[in-house]
Amino acid sequence: MSENEKELSLSFLDGQSHIRTYGRYYIVFPFPDTTRADEAINSLRIGFKEVLKQFPYLAGTINMPFIASDCLQTLFPDPIDPEAEAVRIFTVNLDETTNTDYHYHTLKRTYFSPENLPSKVFCPASINNHPGLDDDDPYAERMTSLKRGPLPAFAAHATFIPEGLVLSIWFHHAITDGSGNARILE
Repeated sequence: MSENEKELSLSFLDGQSHIRTYGRYYIVFPFPDTTRADEAINSLRIGFKEVLKQFPYLAGTINMPFIASDCLQTLFPDPIDPEAEAVRIFTVNLDETTNTDYHYHTLKRTYFSPENLPSKVFCPASINNHPGLDDDDPYAERMTSLKRGPLPAFAAHATFIPEGLVLSIWFHHAITDGSGNARILE
């Protein structure tokens, strides 16, 4: 741990290695006017900046410093620069705006089924093919071994699709559960 980092104290249960997965959430909004994408991006980035002020550990990483111990560690920047961290954590994809496979109304007809929201397209950029992920899991869809290094504690990604916006939010389970996720999403 460097002098510019702080450790999040995990409970005995949270520090155990059995919780090495990401909770993946997709929030899908109608967004018919992509000419206003910059406004949406700025609003979301401001929101994430406020979240990081309240929960700075979301800007951190999950690690298993001693593989033999099987215990997790969460380190985060201290002091935190919420503006810079929000830019790093929250990424945007405008490449799918004309891809009719992900048209908002088509997805809505299937009740936004996870099968129609593939991680290959909607995985946050800071997690997608992260060097700390196992070779056979480029989108962190399964339990992570953490043997290749630390992973982001949190990542968010906005993908603009025809007539819509998919907000992908991924939390590492060691730092938050369903109740914590709900609180952060407020």
